[in-house]
This record gives sequence, C-alpha cells and structure tokens, in this order.
Amino acid sequence: MQKKGIIIENARYETLKNGQRVLAGRLSPHTAHLLQVGPYQREPIPAHVAKIKKALADGSPLPHIWVGFRSIEIEDVPGMPGSKLLVGPKMSYLIDGLQRNTALLSYIADYIADPTLDQGNLNSLEVQVFVNTTEEIEKNLFRDVNSTSRIVSGNVLFRNMAGTADTKPESQVVKLLLDLTTVGSGFVLQRKIGWKQSLSKDEVMNAVTMAQVLCYLHKHVTGKMQRIGNYRTVAASLDTIHSRVDDAVFWDNTRAFFNAMVQCFRIDHKTVGSMTKSKNPALMNVFMASLAKVISDHENFWDNDGRLRFTDRHIARMKNFDMRDADFVAMLAGGGAKPQVEYHIIEAFNKGLQEKNYLKKRIPVPAGREAYKPHLRVVAK
Repeated sequence: MQKKGIIIENARYETLKNGQRVLAGRLSPHTAHLLQVGPYQREPIPAHVAKIKKALADGSPLPHIWVGFRSIEIEDVPGMPGSKLLVGPKMSYLIDGLQRNTALLSYIADYIADPTLDQGNLNSLEVQVFVNTTEEIEKNLFRDVNSTSRIVSGNVLFRNMAGTADTKPESQVVKLLLDLTTVGSGFVLQRKIGWKQSLSKDEVMNAVTMAQVLCYLHKHVTGKMQRIGNYRTVAASLDTIHSRVDDAVFWDNTRAFFNAMVQCFRIDHKTVGSMTKSKNPALMNVFMASLAKVISDHENFWDNDGRLRFTDRHIARMKNFDMRDADFVAMLAGGGAKPQVEYHIIEAFNKGLQEKNYLKKRIPVPAGREAYKPHLRVVAK
C-alpha cells in the first residue's frame, strides 16, 4: 500500500541563520491538501487569499512557507528523483503560509473545474520543513516568524528582465521600454510608469499594464492576440511583435498612442476634476486595452508603412468620449479588452458619420499568412 504524506520536490537540507537544519524544496501541489492547520493559526483572510491567487495566476513568485513535521520518518519517492515523502497524512502542520496554501488549493480547484485556465504558478511554492516538531515548537515559531513578507510584484520581475549593467537582458524590448520611460527620451509618460513593487504618488500605471496595452495595439502584426497572462508572457509577446516590426515604427507607434492618451484623456494624472478628484477612468486597464484593440482592428488609424496616425477627427472624437457615464465606467472593471467596451468606443468614433466614413475593419488574415507585410522586417537570406 502506497504511503501518504506531503511530497517535497527538489529536496535538500539547508541551514538557517540560527544554525537550525531544515528540509527545503518545492511543495508538490497535489499533496498540498494534506497540510494540517494547528490551533495557533489565524483563519484565512479572503482578501489576502484573493490577492495571492492573482499572484499565482500572474506567475509571481511567493515567499516560502514554513511547515512543522511531527515525525522523523522521511523517505525517497519512487519515480520522483530528488523528492522526499514526509510520511503520514496528518503529520505536517503549517507554521507560516496558511494564506498562501489556501490560495493554492483554491487555484487548484479552479483549474480542475476549468482545465483551460493557465496553470500559472502552481508548481513554485517553496517550503522549509522543521523536522520532529511539537505543537509547542510550532506555536513558538509561528510567533517569531516574520509575518511582513510581501508578494514580489510581477512588475519588479518584468523590470529585472531588462538586465543590468553587468547582465544581459532577458528581453530586449523590455530593456528598450525601461529606457523609454525612465531615461531622458522626451516620452510623454517619462517617469510616470512604475517599475517597482508599488506605484509612487507621481506614477500613473505600472510597466506590465503599459506593455499589455502595446500588445493589444499591435495585435494586427501577428494576426492574433498573443498570450499576455503574466509578466513573462507579456515580454514574450512583445518580443514577437517587435521582431516583426521595424524598430523605429514600433516606438513611433508607442509614442503616438500614449501622446493621444495624454492629449485626450489626461492619463498623466491619476485623478480628474478640480473638486472631486475622482480616479481617472481612462487609466483603467480595460479602457486602454479596448481602445488599443479597436485601433489595431481598423485600417483608418494606420499608414501603409505601418505607422499609427491619428487624424484631427480621431483626436476630436476621443476628446468627446463621455468618461463620466456611470454605466460605461462600470464596464471597465477587471482587465484586458472587453467586447462591450470596444463596441461603445467604435460607436463613439462613428457617431453622426455617414456609413462610408465609419471605421473600416481589417480584412481577416488567412491562417499561415503574414499579418501586415508593409511594415514587417525584411530578413536577409
């Protein structure tokens, strides 16, 4: 009969700063439900759990969890080299990481119910196991553990892909985007884009959001929407787009779009209104993504060389968008482009025009064909 218990993958012994030896590794997600909760633990906090679930979906790493194993019976796992089994289905207790494990179990349940979901970061919950503990030992560790650990933002990890003076960038386009928004480039949102854990008072959006919008803006380049579920897929999608578009064209398009966003919607400010100072709805991810996708999907905004061009009529129409409409703003909750928001944006562009002057939808690109040849790179053979 196969023994039950927590499985630790990539297991190895480590020594903590206080000299104590622990078994470290990665928690096998299919055994996470066997972790027990001692009476010294606090209850799961829904808001905190929801935030951690989002981090799992985004691919952001989480701080390791602490587990107390009330035994010394540890065995190798057949067929899983480098893995260890903590023998006993009710011998492993969470010391620190209840919220993280609760979020992991909830995300696993979502994935089982809908296998089309991105697996996200299910296999990256690191663990440190204290062996041969008692409830009293675990309670003291629970009291002493640093409870202020924060989830590392995918925004920080996105920035790290730009490399440093001593390391090569993982993504060239992320490096260029970082330079555009932080160095003296004259970009309209220079020093307004956040690349750290959280936004400063002067920053209006984080870098990953900006990059996602650029993916929607250049959807026509590849003929389909690239995956942009987390910071890594955003970087990969941008690299794919950038490889197919002339470098100068890509950055001209970036400047043109955000210049118009500032001119028409004042997205260089977090709030609008001299008295109410309400949040600027144009900064919401859904609005920017939907507008970018509408622009990508219609020929009216593009020159033959693939450059984004806004006419005076386009600018006037966007300036007249009713961003105070409560029903419209309510649609902007969530993330990514939404068909109903796209519909309202298209209606705003077409309002009062004769049909011949409506936005012209791109002809769908046949499968296997290049999306928009005039501005694709020519690769020498």
